[in-house]
Amino acid sequence: VRNQGDTAVTLVYPTAQEGDVVLRRGGEEVYRWSADRSFAQAEHCQVIGAAQVYRLELARSPLDAEPGDYQLVDRLAAAPAPDPVRLDVTVEDPDRG
Repeated sequence: VRNQGDTAVTLVYPTAQEGDVVLRRGGEEVYRWSADRSFAQAEHCQVIGAAQVYRLELARSPLDAEPGDYQLVDRLAAAPAPDPVRLDVTVEDPDRG
């Protein structure tokens, strides 16, 4: 997340979850990073200073999706939140060499 403004921005997260990643195929959700995870119900804040960047890394987890083409949707779980990022991605077969 890049703050392109001249003043600091405070993001407020209602829980310990800071973001999420979803894979969609044909409009159907086939993978969600946060599925089967629980998050502490603890509100917290993140201040991003003027012209600063905040990088969020989600914990690694196995990607349970068949090889193929998908739309990846990445979003922050904060308010205010920037628009979700949408990218076309390809999941490759790890056994194919």
